[in-house]
Formats: sequence, structure tokens, C-alpha cells
Amino acid sequence: MPKVSLKDITIIELLIAINRRFSDIPALQIKEGINFKSISYIDLGYRTADTAYNLKMLGVEKGDRVAVFSESRPEWSIAFFGIISCAGIVVPMDIKLSNSEIEFILNDSEAKSIFVSQKLLETILKIKPKLSYLQNIICLDDVSYEEVLLLKNFKVPANKIPHRDIKPEDIALIVYTSGTTGIAKGVQLTYKNLLFEVMSLNELIKFNSKDAFLSILPLNHMLEVTGGLLGPLYVGATITYCESLKPTNILSLMKETNTTVMITVPLVLKMFHNSIIKKINDLPKFKKNFAKGMLRLSEFLLKFKIRIGKLLFSSIHKQFGGNLRCFVSGGAPLDPVVESDFNALGFRILQGYGLTETSPVITVNNFSECKYGSVGKPLPDIEVKILTNSETGDKEGEIITRGPHVMSGYYRNPEKTAEVLRDGWFYTGDIGYFDDDGFLYISGRSKNLIVLGAGKKVFPEEVEEVMSASIYIKEICVLGRISKVGIRKGCEEVYAIVVPNPDSFSKEERENGDLIKSKISQEISRLGENLSGYKRIIDFEIWSEELPKTSTRKIKRKVLLDMMSQKEQKPQEEEYIENIAIKEDELTSVIREIISGITNLNPNKISLQSNLYNDLGVDSLMKVEILTALDQELGITIPENFAYEVNTFSDLVRFTKEYKSGRSGDEIEGREKIDFLIKGNTGTKFSHTAAYFAFKWLFSVYFRKQISGLENLPGKGSFIIAANHSSMLDFPLILTSVPFKNMKDIFIPAAQDYFYVNKYRKTIVEFLFNTFPFERIGDFVKGLKICEELIRQGNSVILFPEGTRSIKGDMHTFKPGLGSLAYNLKVPIVPTYIKGAHEALGKGCILPLPRKIEICFGEIIYPDKLNLDNINTNYEKYTYISNLVFERVKRLSI
Repeated sequence: MPKVSLKDITIIELLIAINRRFSDIPALQIKEGINFKSISYIDLGYRTADTAYNLKMLGVEKGDRVAVFSESRPEWSIAFFGIISCAGIVVPMDIKLSNSEIEFILNDSEAKSIFVSQKLLETILKIKPKLSYLQNIICLDDVSYEEVLLLKNFKVPANKIPHRDIKPEDIALIVYTSGTTGIAKGVQLTYKNLLFEVMSLNELIKFNSKDAFLSILPLNHMLEVTGGLLGPLYVGATITYCESLKPTNILSLMKETNTTVMITVPLVLKMFHNSIIKKINDLPKFKKNFAKGMLRLSEFLLKFKIRIGKLLFSSIHKQFGGNLRCFVSGGAPLDPVVESDFNALGFRILQGYGLTETSPVITVNNFSECKYGSVGKPLPDIEVKILTNSETGDKEGEIITRGPHVMSGYYRNPEKTAEVLRDGWFYTGDIGYFDDDGFLYISGRSKNLIVLGAGKKVFPEEVEEVMSASIYIKEICVLGRISKVGIRKGCEEVYAIVVPNPDSFSKEERENGDLIKSKISQEISRLGENLSGYKRIIDFEIWSEELPKTSTRKIKRKVLLDMMSQKEQKPQEEEYIENIAIKEDELTSVIREIISGITNLNPNKISLQSNLYNDLGVDSLMKVEILTALDQELGITIPENFAYEVNTFSDLVRFTKEYKSGRSGDEIEGREKIDFLIKGNTGTKFSHTAAYFAFKWLFSVYFRKQISGLENLPGKGSFIIAANHSSMLDFPLILTSVPFKNMKDIFIPAAQDYFYVNKYRKTIVEFLFNTFPFERIGDFVKGLKICEELIRQGNSVILFPEGTRSIKGDMHTFKPGLGSLAYNLKVPIVPTYIKGAHEALGKGCILPLPRKIEICFGEIIYPDKLNLDNINTNYEKYTYISNLVFERVKRLSI
């Protein structure tokens, strides 16, 4: 491998040169609403100087610790660069830490100041009396608290840019890792560590100024700091921050930003992989077999370094934006099947290996040297050795490493430092081996550390100590079990073996294993509230005998792990209490089926009392997938911030019902709400009539509009016009195509996030048309409730069941809300196709072009006359109707 030349410089000097070189190019951006808020390289330099100067004025001296507690966003990076520019030490913090963990880190690091986002501000204010050293709270957002400073107010006077003497050996960050007994260790990383990693990764992976990075990992994750922040900025690339881990949101941003590189963890890739494979399996038999055949052909040709996956599966690549060069994966082992399938599909996954203590990367695959299943070759200028047993001749052993990537030690913890740093070598505690070509393979860990699929690390001793507080638990052993089912298949999960304390149970309970199981489950759930979400026990089993121990009374973890690995995993099916008799409704059944599909649990074993974490094995990413499924399959979007309040199946059902019924806060409901919206329309019958005839004439002249199928419109009564949606012109085009007698009673849902964001747009759209606000982003079902009430009052509505305008003019699946509305109200649907509107005024265009436009009204579909007897659930009926309308509209396009 080529050697990396390290000049005697720091990240700060590098940043100054980069800001000057790339000046006006966007460095950092995030999507807010429908627009992107971006910061150029030169602005990043100015904001960094502003922050550094004000920190200095607040008394931050060289070596003082300053914490950053926020979601990943441009302001996080501004705070980071501002801190190191005034020679402070950054203490990045995980936003999912418990209050006690936050308190420990801030007191142990003696952080004098903290940058915090508005979402997390209340947490800091609540525990501030317990923080001995904290003097300044700086909010990244605009808030009004007397004791809180605002980042936006930080300005530097002319010629007052601070300068501090910073050396490569100085500490830049202290990153706290999980502790074995609640005492986390602070990993001290130097400027030299960071710069080495940045230059090495860029040398191997060849980042460039044309790259567009999508940042989805938290910035307290060192791989994201070096590979997803400093690396891209080093070459002048643009970084986009994604606030959501929903696959749909990630893919949407990848398309919008033409993402070329994404730093990720295996569980995110697993989610993408599951979605792709599901779509392939859902194809008709011939197409499915053909796709799988092409996948295997591509996989075979890769053995000869012939890559045809991108050509064969171009439609899948388009879903990822079409420009992706590679995923860089780290933090946990990658499922070999996921890696193999992605490569066969034509995607490049560059898997690496490292730890926080090694800044973090030790080895990584690259474009020219890559082997599936391996974690690559060591970075240039570092040494990696395997401590093998010479007597057995086994090539496996503990991985140790030394070089410019290794930390300087644990903060104020010489004992723990001495355990892992010996004669300059860092002892990783991981077991691995090199093949004959110098590629490293990880086979296991000698430590007890549990590494989850998302890269999070859990020390079992910490969880055991928390659970030991229960009087019902006599013994507990927490282990990392390799999941064999569900989305976590191939990844470790937190698993426990529990020996109950019989003295704490009643006679009745001791004689009933289910009651004991239930009580232990409640205790694990109750005490788990004291742990970060990812540290909570996913599943457990009951032992009636003492756990096996060594002569020194230490639990034989390996014996228990070996026993678990031989067991067939039937995801908790036989271990759950039978459902309590409850009044079941259809929506609850649908939600149960969604969870069953994601977790592979028998739906009959999911009760309202089931805890999503402990009983159903749902982790944070699976919870996001459940919310995504509710959006995709029910058309119900629960905001992600509510996901943190959902802990049981009952919670999920309750929140879903609330959003389905359209209830929110103190809003006016039912007919009063509808009347309020209609009466609030600023237009008049005269203005609507004038607009109708004016647009009708304009469209016939300018677009040479043609209309067919008018005979298919109902002569009387309410109806729904369901059309494709690719242009802002769509609803006036449809409205001016119907006879005037129908127009007066037709209402149009107008996007609330676009037409109702200010009074001018609202006034214009309501003056011209019969419109009402419709939430396409968020509470989609509430909009349908308004449509339902309008239809009950004898009106008709125009719907665009795709949910939003098509960017490229192609049609997307119709949401089941259309079927629900039509089926429940027995109202006819008129399938309608608009041809040419996208070419005239597509998304992103400002002025319409004179293109020929056709409006085609298809034959009416009467939901109450369809034969739906063989379809079991209402939800399936809704989906069937929506799909039928979709096919009819699509047929009109031919």
C-alpha cells in the first residue's frame, strides 16, 4: 500500500487551507421542509472563527473540555471546529444516553461548556444542578432561556480571530465508550490520530470534490467523524445530513442530492437488503426467477472481476439515486449474504474494522484491493499482528496494533490504559487471522463486549448490575446471542439467562412458570428504563438451576454461549403469555400482522401488553421500520418523535388510532372542523366561476387541451376523481375539464406544506379554486377524514393517490387511503389520466411550456359492486381497490 506523508500540521491548518480553496462550494447542508439549508466552505470558516472567539471570551483555555450533545447537523460541525480552533477538547456525546450517563460524562470530563440542540436542552437543564463544572450552555437553535447562550449570536470582531498554539500531539477529542460497571472510559484522540486517518482513507478510497456524502450516523461515532466529516471536507465534497433512519427518507435524499458515498453500519444495509429481496420475491413467478437468475449470474461473473450488476439492476440503482460509488461499512460484522447480494446487484461495499481507541479504522477494503468476508488490509504506516498459539499452530489469535492511529490513553484512567496499551501495542481483545494475501478476517472477540448490528457496544456486566437490583432475580448472565431470525439475522443481540429468586415469589407463582416468566419480564422492562435503549435485553430464558461457574465463581459465559448456539431459535413464540381476552378491532389486527411480518413472531403471541423491546425483540431501527410499514401499508404517518414514546404494542395501537382519527391537540374535530375549513376559504362563487372560464380558455389555446371520456362522469351524486400527479397544473386541468355544473361542487385538496405556508399562497389558491389544506407530509389520514365529510355533505373531490408529484413523470403506487374512502362511503371513482402536464410544467420548472395536454376520464369503478367476498380484511380490500384504480389509470396512458 502507498505510504501517507504526515506533515507537521493539524486539522485546523488543514481546514483554513480547505476553506480558501473551495470557498463558495456547499460544505454542509440539511433539508428543512422542502428546501436545503447549506453552509459554504468559506462560511464554515467564518462560523468557526465566530465560535472559537466567543469560546475564548467565555474563558475556554487550551485543553479545556467542551461537550457537544446534538443530532448530526451542520451546527454540530461548526461547534466541533470552533472548539478545536480555540484549542479546546471536544467531548462528543451520544444523544441516546441516559441521564445518569450524561451526568457522569460531563462531570468526569469536567466540561465547562456544552453545545446542545433544542430537542435535548431540557435534559441538560434538568440535570444541571448535578453538574459540578458546567458553566455555559450554548444552544444550536433559537430559544429563549435566560441562562442559555445562542450559537447564532456568536460573532467575531474584525482582526480578532483567535490563534492558539496547537501541536499534532495535543488532544483533540475525548470520546467516551461504554463502561463495564457504568463507569465509561474516555478515549483520548490527538490531532495526529485524526489527520492520519483522514489522509489514509482518502488515499485508499479516493474521495474527491465531486463526491456527495450522505451522513446518517451520529457524529459521536468516530467513523462518521473521520470518514463522514473530516474526510469529505479534506477534498471539498458536500455533506448532507439525514435526520431520519427511515429507508424511504434516506433513499429520497440520495436521489435529491445524487449521493455518491455513504458511511453506514451493517444493520442499515440489512434493512435495504431486506426491502430489495422482498420486492424481488413479490414479483410474478417468471420475473422473480429471472431476477434471481440474473443475480446469481452477476455473482458468478464477479469471481472473474466482471461487474455487470449495475447494468442488470439499473432500476434498483435509480432508487439509490443512480450515482452511488460505494457504501463504507464499519462498527459491526457485516452479514456475508448481504455483502454478496449487494455486490451482485452492482453496489460496492467497502468493509473495514477498527475501534474508537484506534481513531477508528485499522483495516479497510478499497476499490483495487477487496475481498468479500474480510475487513481489508491494514492502513499504510501501521502495524497489525496476530498473537497466535505456537503450540497449537492455530493461525487465529488476538489482534494487536500500533502506529499513528492508536489513542494516547484513557482519560485519567492509567489502570485501564495499562491493560490495553503495552509497549506501544494496543490489544484489541478481538480474535482474527490474516489470509495469504494479507487480508484480515474477524472470527470473534475475547472480551465479553456485545456489538449490535448498528455498531453500538454493550458491556454485559453493566446490564447485569442494573438487573441485579430486582428482588426477583437471583442470578443473571447477559450474553451476545447471534440472531438467526428477523432483521437482526447474523447480528448480535442482548440476551439474558435468568435464575429467579424463589423466596420472592408467592406459592401460586412458584407453581406456575408463566407467572414467573411474566414477573421477570416486567422487572426487565422496569429496570431497563435505567439503560440506554440499545442496551436493553431483547430476549431471555428462565433457568431453575444455578448457572455454571469456574472454581473462582465466575460464570462460564462461553459454555452458555455454546449451548445457545445449538438451540433452534423460535422467536419467543413458546415463551409468551397467552393473549388476555380483549376487544379486538380490525386496525389492531392489521398492526399485529405488520409487526409479525417484521419480527417473524406468531401474531397470536402478540398481546396488547407485549413490550416491544423485551417481548417482541424490537430495537430502535426495527421500530423505524414498523413506522415505515404503517406509512406504506396504511397510509398513516406517525411522526418519528412519537416513536420514542411507543414502548408497548398497546402504545403503538393507541398512537395509530389517534392519527387515523385525525385527533391532534385541541384541534376542532368532525363536522365543525370541516365547516370551519370550507367557510375559511377566501374565494367566492364568482371568483371560482371566473377562474374556471379563464383557465378553460387559456388551457385550450396555450396547451391545445383535449378531453376524452366526459360521458364517464356521473350525472349526479358525489364521486372521486383519482388521477396521476406530475405537475402543478394537474388540478386546474382536471377542474376545467369537467362540466360547469359539476365544477361548483368539486373540492380540491391543496398541499398544506406548500400552498398554506404563507397567507399569499393561501389567498391565491383559495381565490381561484375550491380548496382545503391537505397534509401530504405527516397526517395523511386526517386529510382523508376531511374528504370523507365533504363527500357526506354531497360534494365531490379530486385526489392524487400517489401522495405527491412525480419528479420524472412516471406513476407510483396509489395509497390505500383512496380505497378506504371509496369502500366505506360507497362512492364511485373516476380513473383519470393527465398526459403532457409533466412536459409542460414538471417539478422544478418555473414557467409552463406550450405542450399538448390530454385529459382522459375512464370508466367508473363502483366499489360496492366489486366482488370482494374472497378478501378477508378491510385493509386488503382498500389495497385491492387502490391497485385496481391504479391499473385503470395506467391503462388510460397507453
